[in-house]
Amino acid sequence: MKGGSRRSAAAWEFQLERWHAVYAAKRQAYVVHCHPKVTVTPRGPVFSAEGPPDFMGVLSNGKAVSFEAKEVSKGGSLPFKYIQLHQAQALRAVMNHGGEAFVAVRFAELETNVLFDWRDLDHDYFEWVGGTRQPSTVLWTMGHAIDSGGWISRYL
Repeated sequence: MKGGSRRSAAAWEFQLERWHAVYAAKRQAYVVHCHPKVTVTPRGPVFSAEGPPDFMGVLSNGKAVSFEAKEVSKGGSLPFKYIQLHQAQALRAVMNHGGEAFVAVRFAELETNVLFDWRDLDHDYFEWVGGTRQPSTVLWTMGHAIDSGGWISRYL
């Protein structure tokens, strides 16, 4: 998760995990936090540069769900550079297989949480990666506000 402080980013992921526990209890969704592969070496742990999206699961309607959690500490736009290519490719694959894919962003300075459906970002993101698109950010107003109940209402 780029853009926010480590403590603040962890707090955002913890909030998401609390919502996921509520969704599981209500049988609305089962979502797990995924972590990159870790190899333990004599010098300490080495984290893989590539891993699955931050969260993956299934909704009660049977659809897969996968998303990245990001935090932006200042301003109201999400730079595409915060989304790594392998993350975007995984979100695209879930979307192309009929699942729900998105980026959940905490804009710390604005004290607001926003969901960006990947189907709304996919084309522009990959044009940016290919060097044919500018600007390379998406404004928070282009997303969907996440309320106190989390992101589930967007998909059920």
